[in-house]
Amino acid sequence: MNSRDASRRTFTVLHIEDDPSVARSTARLLRLAGYEVISAATRDEVMRYVEVQGLRPDLILTDFHLRTGTSDDIVLEIVA
Repeated sequence: MNSRDASRRTFTVLHIEDDPSVARSTARLLRLAGYEVISAATRDEVMRYVEVQGLRPDLILTDFHLRTGTSDDIVLEIVA
């Protein structure tokens, strides 16, 4: 892939955040910057995107402490 192809590619960010107002504002900023954003609030929601829909994000942006566990655990499941 040359640099011209890379500049046209849409990068996908998996944004994991359980505070709705933070999730909305962060997703909006990322979209304005040109990223495709997939938002999830729980581990189960994340795993549906990854396991069922085959999501392979370019970047995972997450709150550290979620109501359904820590982001470390979720990220380890995604990359396993």
